[in-house]
Amino acid sequence: MDLANPIEQADVALTSMTVHDDSTTVNFEGEIGKYGAVFGTITLTSLYEGKNRGLLDGNARAILEDGTMLSSPITGTWTRDGGEAKFFFCDCVDNGDQNFVVWDVNFREKKASIRVYSLL
Repeated sequence: MDLANPIEQADVALTSMTVHDDSTTVNFEGEIGKYGAVFGTITLTSLYEGKNRGLLDGNARAILEDGTMLSSPITGTWTRDGGEAKFFFCDCVDNGDQNFVVWDVNFREKKASIRVYSLL
């Protein structure tokens, strides 16, 4: 894995948030290079009382230009500082791709900048 050279970089929109007693669910969408139109849901679960770090899990779907649909589970960790957060997760796309993904999230602006690194 080459952390100096992501295979994709993009911005995604945070389209909604649902707040639960012990977690927050974020929905997102955006164009991500070779994956085309990507839509997904990530649930953030706090591990500590300050609600500034924890585990994340979710699912994503991608629709390629030719209409092919891809899917992937999402599993990782997150940390928050004020209205900004970092997400770190791995995905396992059903086309055989396996990636490490880093998000820089700005909750107030409802967007995230992402970098995708191939694990293969």
